[in-house]
Amino acid sequence: MLTFRSLLESKLSHEEFKCLFDQECNICKYTVRIIEKIHREKIPLQTLAGELDVNKQDIQDLEDAEHCNPHLVIRLCNHLSLEAPSDCPKLKT
Repeated sequence: MLTFRSLLESKLSHEEFKCLFDQECNICKYTVRIIEKIHREKIPLQTLAGELDVNKQDIQDLEDAEHCNPHLVIRLCNHLSLEAPSDCPKLKT
């Protein structure tokens, strides 16, 4: 029986699938850490958006896993003193 991990690894070995998979990525360990910190420290999204001069909806979309802007993720990580991604596939497109 195939496990999810083995199936995913098998699929990711095909370059075409991997490209599509990377393009559709909307949540990763970095976005999870961002949202965890926002909730743990009860940081209002409007306040955070104002501090970064971004739209609140962009952060909300990230929280809802609707859309990931890797540049915003990096800015949020830096602002919140979290490790920022350096190998995000979306940064390469």
